[in-house]
Amino acid sequence: MVGFVSAHVPWYSISKLEVRRSYKVLRDYIVLLSAMTLGNIWRREYALPLDAIKKQLRLRNKVSLALDGWTSTNKLAIMSFIAYYMDRH
Repeated sequence: MVGFVSAHVPWYSISKLEVRRSYKVLRDYIVLLSAMTLGNIWRREYALPLDAIKKQLRLRNKVSLALDGWTSTNKLAIMSFIAYYMDRH
């Protein structure tokens, strides 16, 4: 999954025989999941921190949430959430 995301390869390309073969050549022990499974995992992983943040927010405020993700120069995956509170007074 990380390889697909970092290379900006769409999920549906996993179904192409050439893509599957190239990944297997690089790492013969790799298990390639289907495009649907990868998409489901990605959505679940995205929702986990978002749900945790929502639970911590006060109910009477409006909040604008932004998500950003990138890879640092030393190959660390970084995800950031930004919350902007707007009082409802």
